[in-house]
Amino acid sequence: MRILTHNMLCCLKCDSFPLKIVAVNKEQDEQDENPEFIKHMLDRLDYDALKSAAKDLSIEGLPDALPENVAENQAALTSLHKLLLEVVVKDGELQCTNPACNRSYPIKQGIPNMVLREDEVKIKAV
Repeated sequence: MRILTHNMLCCLKCDSFPLKIVAVNKEQDEQDENPEFIKHMLDRLDYDALKSAAKDLSIEGLPDALPENVAENQAALTSLHKLLLEVVVKDGELQCTNPACNRSYPIKQGIPNMVLREDEVKIKAV
């Protein structure tokens, strides 16, 4: 699971966001840089969730806030690219941070299993 994916996931049981990453196995998967893609994703990123993911994975050096000129800052775009697209959690789990929920979702071979159990599915009345 790439960190970009994590930045868009919430608990399907209670809608809590962000999920805590507990990585058992992670790796670096080098990708060609695509600054235009990163610029396009800036409006969709939750930077606080990104900082939380970096903390969960013991990745240091993220600034407290995105620079105002991040779209013109090549160094910032490169750092974001490396974190969002090159860090891959191969095995572990995503944990809901809502104490009333405590749901966890396994990550196996880089794929988070976000399927709810039958008893967790809310059925809407027709």
